[in-house]
Amino acid sequence: MLENNLKKIKKNKKRLGRGNTNGNTCGRGNKGAKSRSGYSRNLFEGGQTPFYKTTSKIGFKSLKKKIPNVKNFYFKLNAIN
Repeated sequence: MLENNLKKIKKNKKRLGRGNTNGNTCGRGNKGAKSRSGYSRNLFEGGQTPFYKTTSKIGFKSLKKKIPNVKNFYFKLNAIN
């Protein structure tokens, strides 16, 4: 059999918070933030120190910044004067 001929098996996600027959917890469990609507844990990285905390808050040093050649600078100054 070719892989193209096989049907793809896709399991549908459980649609939570749509209500059930008794109107209880709708499959979300009891209490807590996860059971309430609008819950999301943005930037949470499973207990390790988040990326935004590990990076510094102050400034940025460009690696492309050109360092002036001091010897060349004095040579040009003397040529002008």
